[in-house]
Order: sequence, then C-alpha cells, then structure tokens
Amino acid sequence: TLQGFGLLADQAEDVVNKIDAVANTQPVTANDIGEILTRSSAAMSAANNTLDETIALGTAANAVIQNADTVGTTLKTLSMYSRAAKTDAEAAGIEVDGMADSVSKLRTELKSLTGVDIMADNKNFKSTYQIMKEISEVWGSLTDVSKANVTEMLAGKRNANAVSAILNNFSVAESAME
Repeated sequence: TLQGFGLLADQAEDVVNKIDAVANTQPVTANDIGEILTRSSAAMSAANNTLDETIALGTAANAVIQNADTVGTTLKTLSMYSRAAKTDAEAAGIEVDGMADSVSKLRTELKSLTGVDIMADNKNFKSTYQIMKEISEVWGSLTDVSKANVTEMLAGKRNANAVSAILNNFSVAESAME
C-alpha cells in the first residue's frame, strides 16, 4: 500500500490508523481493507485516487460483496476501464471484453448515458472516486439497460456486480471518507 501510493515508511502508522478508523465504523474488517489495498493500490493511485478514496470505494463494495479479493480486483479493473487503459489492463491479465477502445469513445458513451464526464479537463482524468460519486448521483434515474451498459463499460461483465454495489451504496463510501 505504501509503495502503491508512493508513501514513505514513516507514513505507515497513518495508513494503519485510517484502516482501523474505517474498520471500526463501517461494514468491513481491517484485514479486508488491507487485502483490497494490496490488490488495487498501485492502479488506484495511477487513476488519481487517494488512499482515502480507495479505502472508501473498497468499503462500499465490500459492504455488499463481502469478498476482499474480488473487491480489490474490481477496483483495479475499474481504475483501468474508467481510463480506457486497455494496454495496461491486458498487461495486468484483466479481461478487456466490453472495454472502450479509446478515451474519447468511453467519454462520449458514458456522458450520453449518465451525463457524467470522466475528464476534469482535456488532459486530466477525474479520480475513480469522483467519477463513481457523480454517477451515483444519477444512478437511481437510469434505466436497467443503461445501468447494465454503464457497469460493463466501467468494469466488464465479471465486475459489474461490485460496481453496482458501489453505485447503489455510495453513502457507505462517503461515510468511510469522513
């Protein structure tokens, strides 16, 4: 986790304190958060997420899925799919069926379905957390077909359940962030 987020060894206590604080107040164990971070930290950091945002998304997904391995892999996949990082995903052994072929295609399709832009500006992506937060705000108004398309676009068929869990329970992510 320290290496994945580019943190220094003297920041380890802060990481442990954050994990413990969330585990003591949310439906997730410290062990589960550790496993989620082990599987996703480098990819989530590369996708402009903070440690706090990664813990929050992992907590929201794990509240429903109850499988830290699956949740950690889903966050890694979500971070790559939401940036249309197909080459990175393939190199990581992630299934890319359903993944957008380009950033512009993903940006256009996701925006047409949800109204959410994955880009902060023309050169920088929003964090995965920010993208999921914005989608969660319109999630309830989407049709079932749109929801299925969005989840597949963001994480593929295998991870759609965990992505839906995050979007349906984003209040858990926000609570974990606090």
